[in-house]
Amino acid sequence: MVDFIKRNKKDIFGWSILGLFFKNRYLILAIRLLVVVAFFSAIYFGFIYPTKAENPYTTALFWSLFWPFFMVITLPTLGTVFCGICPHGFIGKYLNKYGLKKSMPEWMKNPYISLSILLSSYWIMVYAFPQVLKTPYVSALFFLILTLIAFVLFFLYKDMSYCKYICPIGPLTKAFGKVGFGWLSTYESACSSCKTFECATACPYHLQPFKFDAKNSMGDCTLCMDCAPACEAVKFEVRKPSSSLFSRLKKPKSIDIWVYILLLGSATIAMRFHHSLGRTAIANEMPWSIVGHALENIFSKGVIDWVGLSAYIMALFSAITLSVGGLWLASKILKMPFKEAFVLLGYGLAPLMILGALHHVLSFFFYHYASDLGTAYFWMIGSGDIIEPLASRRDGWTHLFSFISYIAVFWSLWIMAARVKLTQSTALQKFAAWAVSSAVVLFYLFLLIFTSYVYATYGAAPMHH
Repeated sequence: MVDFIKRNKKDIFGWSILGLFFKNRYLILAIRLLVVVAFFSAIYFGFIYPTKAENPYTTALFWSLFWPFFMVITLPTLGTVFCGICPHGFIGKYLNKYGLKKSMPEWMKNPYISLSILLSSYWIMVYAFPQVLKTPYVSALFFLILTLIAFVLFFLYKDMSYCKYICPIGPLTKAFGKVGFGWLSTYESACSSCKTFECATACPYHLQPFKFDAKNSMGDCTLCMDCAPACEAVKFEVRKPSSSLFSRLKKPKSIDIWVYILLLGSATIAMRFHHSLGRTAIANEMPWSIVGHALENIFSKGVIDWVGLSAYIMALFSAITLSVGGLWLASKILKMPFKEAFVLLGYGLAPLMILGALHHVLSFFFYHYASDLGTAYFWMIGSGDIIEPLASRRDGWTHLFSFISYIAVFWSLWIMAARVKLTQSTALQKFAAWAVSSAVVLFYLFLLIFTSYVYATYGAAPMHH
């Protein structure tokens, strides 16, 4: 254990304000308690006032604050900090401590279970039943069910196994957290003579922060910062964004690559299909609209948005086909096993979805999120005032945020090139492998340009009031 250490300039713990925010256990505890109160109050009010007309608070908290700002903004910047204040993990640590402490069955340790839960319970619902999750009652029920499952598993199984294996957003935080510039580790000069390892003892996930640098990975670290007060040798640095992805990872995981691919299809490409091109004057000529309207004629529209579901399926198919197909071709060009090429080059897709989502979040802050949160605040204090949106899609300046999507494309291409360079191949082979493994990235770039062309040529669809 070290009581004092001279921190370098990149160490956030050495910064006056941010250092206090991330390292002071009492301030962190206060933030966690505040999030817990907000979380459970949103569930409570969702059942007491089940419609949005009665209750703007529940949906605003879950869908205009927790998801866009706690997840989409923090993941590509600081990393997995949301996990550190997650109400499930905060309460789960105590349930874990006093629970049955059983070992989780091996079949439950499959990370694809949690990814499947996310896709089936959220993303398919977003496109097939777009109005369902927007109601306070369904939102409250959705998070109550997740909370009950989490608490039962925390009580039954040791080592925070729920967070590691079952949490639906766990695979997202582990995969997309690699894009950010926040990096937890320790000062090697202090750790070389350490024999007590308080940082590891304090970790509720039984991780070893002093090994993160050597592994080029933070593993299951949630940045809960429990290790920071235990030893002064723990540091939280600002590093080059995606720094770990420019070199080989000691233990690359195929689940990370599938998260990139499936979320790229579910969020980035599907939204480009359904929401961006779906608001143009020629929206009905798009293939997903044609198929969707045909399905409406067969099954009747009802509660299912057939156009949205068709856009989602086509986007998912495009992402899987182009990503897996491109990586397979790259493996042939580089003359290496497909599984090896998949985890080596697949990390080049890391920035594409999460940075593309930033474009959506920042523009929707002005379209919806700010007004939703403002209205929710006045509802909570009994005022009943309605806050108007700060801007609309007719305001051209809001489209300036689209540059973030282009940054995502070129950042992804940059990482892909760096990872191709890690192979033992000729320059021509590396270039060819880079081109085909980037097929889905180039397809998304085409979508960005095509969307701009369609709006410039045909304009937006008439707005109905």
